[in-house]
Amino acid sequence: MRAKLYKSRLSETEFRERLSLMVQVHSNDRIRQHLKKYNTGMGGRIYGTIGEDEFRIWQQGVLSGGIFYPVFMGKFLQYNNELQLDLNSQPNKMGNFIFLGISLVLGLGLVLWALFFSQEYQILNSRWITGLLGLGLFLFFQIVPNVTYTKSKRGFRRFLEAELELERIN
Repeated sequence: MRAKLYKSRLSETEFRERLSLMVQVHSNDRIRQHLKKYNTGMGGRIYGTIGEDEFRIWQQGVLSGGIFYPVFMGKFLQYNNELQLDLNSQPNKMGNFIFLGISLVLGLGLVLWALFFSQEYQILNSRWITGLLGLGLFLFFQIVPNVTYTKSKRGFRRFLEAELELERIN
Protein backbone atom coordinates (compact mmCIF):
# COMPACT_ATOMS: atom_id res chain seq x y z
CA MET A 1 0.00 0.00 0.00
CA ARG A 2 1.26 3.43 -0.93
CA ALA A 3 1.99 5.84 1.87
CA LYS A 4 0.19 9.16 1.90
CA LEU A 5 2.09 12.39 2.39
CA TYR A 6 0.63 15.00 4.74
CA LYS A 7 1.71 18.35 6.07
CA SER A 8 0.71 19.70 9.45
CA ARG A 9 -0.25 23.24 10.36
CA LEU A 10 1.39 22.63 13.73
CA SER A 11 5.05 23.02 14.56
CA GLU A 12 6.98 19.83 15.22
CA THR A 13 6.96 20.30 19.00
CA GLU A 14 3.21 21.03 19.06
CA PHE A 15 2.60 18.02 16.85
CA ARG A 16 4.61 15.73 19.12
CA GLU A 17 2.84 17.08 22.21
CA ARG A 18 -0.60 16.48 20.72
CA LEU A 19 0.43 13.03 19.57
CA SER A 20 1.77 12.14 23.05
CA LEU A 21 -1.43 13.37 24.68
CA MET A 22 -3.49 11.38 22.22
CA VAL A 23 -1.73 8.07 22.97
CA GLN A 24 -3.34 6.84 26.18
CA VAL A 25 -1.42 3.55 26.49
CA HIS A 26 2.15 3.16 25.31
CA SER A 27 2.47 -0.30 23.79
CA ASN A 28 4.54 -2.11 21.19
CA ASP A 29 3.04 -3.30 17.92
CA ARG A 30 3.43 -7.04 18.58
CA ILE A 31 0.86 -9.79 18.22
CA ARG A 32 1.10 -10.58 21.94
CA GLN A 33 0.27 -6.97 22.84
CA HIS A 34 -2.72 -6.90 20.47
CA LEU A 35 -4.00 -10.20 21.89
CA LYS A 36 -3.56 -8.93 25.46
CA LYS A 37 -5.53 -5.74 24.70
CA TYR A 38 -8.26 -7.81 23.01
CA ASN A 39 -8.58 -10.17 26.00
CA THR A 40 -8.81 -7.33 28.51
CA GLY A 41 -11.49 -5.62 26.44
CA MET A 42 -9.82 -2.23 26.45
CA GLY A 43 -11.41 -0.99 23.24
CA GLY A 44 -11.65 2.69 22.42
CA ARG A 45 -8.30 3.67 23.87
CA ILE A 46 -5.49 4.81 21.62
CA TYR A 47 -2.32 2.75 21.80
CA GLY A 48 1.05 3.36 20.27
CA THR A 49 4.71 4.16 20.42
CA ILE A 50 6.41 7.42 19.51
CA GLY A 51 10.05 7.45 18.47
CA GLU A 52 12.45 10.17 17.36
CA ASP A 53 11.49 10.13 13.70
CA GLU A 54 8.51 7.77 13.52
CA PHE A 55 5.46 6.54 15.38
CA ARG A 56 2.92 3.71 15.38
CA ILE A 57 -0.59 4.36 16.61
CA TRP A 58 -3.84 2.40 16.66
CA GLN A 59 -7.24 2.27 18.26
CA GLN A 60 -8.88 -1.06 18.88
CA GLY A 61 -12.29 -0.74 17.29
CA VAL A 62 -15.66 -2.03 18.33
CA LEU A 63 -16.60 -3.33 14.89
CA SER A 64 -16.30 -7.10 14.45
CA GLY A 65 -15.29 -7.65 18.06
CA GLY A 66 -12.36 -5.27 17.81
CA ILE A 67 -10.16 -7.66 15.83
CA PHE A 68 -9.76 -6.05 12.40
CA TYR A 69 -8.40 -2.55 13.01
CA PRO A 70 -5.54 -0.61 11.35
CA VAL A 71 -2.15 0.35 12.72
CA PHE A 72 -0.93 3.69 11.38
CA MET A 73 2.78 4.21 10.87
CA GLY A 74 4.03 7.76 10.49
CA LYS A 75 7.46 9.05 9.62
CA PHE A 76 8.43 12.66 10.35
CA LEU A 77 9.92 14.58 7.44
CA GLN A 78 11.25 18.14 7.32
CA TYR A 79 10.81 20.02 4.07
CA ASN A 80 11.34 23.80 3.73
CA ASN A 81 10.99 24.31 7.52
CA GLU A 82 7.60 22.62 7.39
CA LEU A 83 6.63 19.41 9.15
CA GLN A 84 5.55 16.71 6.73
CA LEU A 85 4.35 13.26 7.58
CA ASP A 86 4.59 10.05 5.60
CA LEU A 87 1.51 8.16 6.85
CA ASN A 88 0.76 4.54 6.04
CA SER A 89 -1.54 1.92 7.52
CA GLN A 90 -1.75 -1.84 7.68
CA PRO A 91 -3.96 -4.38 9.47
CA ASN A 92 -2.81 -5.27 12.97
CA LYS A 93 -0.85 -8.48 13.39
CA MET A 94 -3.52 -10.31 15.38
CA GLY A 95 -6.14 -9.43 12.76
CA ASN A 96 -3.87 -10.73 9.99
CA PHE A 97 -3.31 -13.97 11.89
CA ILE A 98 -7.04 -14.51 12.52
CA PHE A 99 -7.94 -13.57 8.93
CA LEU A 100 -5.42 -16.09 7.59
CA GLY A 101 -6.73 -18.76 9.97
CA ILE A 102 -10.35 -18.14 8.93
CA SER A 103 -9.36 -18.23 5.26
CA LEU A 104 -7.45 -21.49 5.57
CA VAL A 105 -10.10 -23.29 7.63
CA LEU A 106 -12.95 -22.10 5.39
CA GLY A 107 -11.10 -22.82 2.19
CA LEU A 108 -10.03 -26.30 3.28
CA GLY A 109 -13.48 -27.11 4.67
CA LEU A 110 -15.24 -26.00 1.51
CA VAL A 111 -12.88 -27.94 -0.75
CA LEU A 112 -13.24 -31.10 1.34
CA TRP A 113 -17.01 -30.70 1.47
CA ALA A 114 -17.22 -30.20 -2.29
CA LEU A 115 -14.99 -33.19 -3.00
CA PHE A 116 -16.40 -35.77 -0.61
CA PHE A 117 -19.65 -34.88 1.14
CA SER A 118 -21.61 -33.50 -1.81
CA GLN A 119 -20.64 -36.40 -4.07
CA GLU A 120 -21.30 -39.14 -1.54
CA TYR A 121 -24.72 -37.97 -0.46
CA GLN A 122 -25.78 -36.35 -3.76
CA ILE A 123 -26.85 -33.13 -2.01
CA LEU A 124 -26.33 -31.14 -5.19
CA ASN A 125 -26.24 -32.99 -8.46
CA SER A 126 -23.94 -30.58 -10.23
CA ARG A 127 -20.41 -29.91 -9.11
CA TRP A 128 -20.47 -26.37 -10.46
CA ILE A 129 -23.44 -25.47 -8.24
CA THR A 130 -21.55 -26.83 -5.23
CA GLY A 131 -18.48 -24.86 -6.29
CA LEU A 132 -20.46 -21.64 -6.67
CA LEU A 133 -22.11 -22.11 -3.29
CA GLY A 134 -18.72 -22.72 -1.66
CA LEU A 135 -17.19 -19.74 -3.45
CA GLY A 136 -20.08 -17.52 -2.34
CA LEU A 137 -19.65 -18.54 1.31
CA PHE A 138 -15.89 -18.11 1.10
CA LEU A 139 -16.22 -14.61 -0.41
CA PHE A 140 -18.79 -13.60 2.20
CA PHE A 141 -16.39 -14.50 5.01
CA GLN A 142 -13.60 -12.63 3.23
CA ILE A 143 -15.61 -9.47 2.62
CA VAL A 144 -16.73 -8.92 6.23
CA PRO A 145 -13.21 -8.46 7.71
CA ASN A 146 -12.12 -6.34 4.73
CA VAL A 147 -15.08 -3.98 5.01
CA THR A 148 -14.60 -3.73 8.78
CA TYR A 149 -10.90 -2.91 8.36
CA THR A 150 -11.58 -0.34 5.62
CA LYS A 151 -14.25 1.48 7.63
CA SER A 152 -12.05 1.51 10.75
CA LYS A 153 -9.09 2.81 8.75
CA ARG A 154 -11.12 5.60 7.14
CA GLY A 155 -12.60 6.70 10.47
CA PHE A 156 -9.32 6.70 12.36
CA ARG A 157 -7.51 8.49 9.51
CA ARG A 158 -10.15 11.26 9.60
CA PHE A 159 -9.75 11.46 13.38
CA LEU A 160 -5.97 11.84 13.02
CA GLU A 161 -6.37 14.47 10.29
CA ALA A 162 -8.66 16.54 12.51
CA GLU A 163 -6.75 16.17 15.80
CA LEU A 164 -3.28 16.70 14.35
CA GLU A 165 -4.36 19.31 11.80
CA LEU A 166 -3.10 17.31 8.85
CA GLU A 167 -3.53 18.31 5.24
CA ARG A 168 -2.97 15.78 2.47
CA ILE A 169 -0.31 16.70 -0.09
CA ASN A 170 -0.56 13.80 -2.56
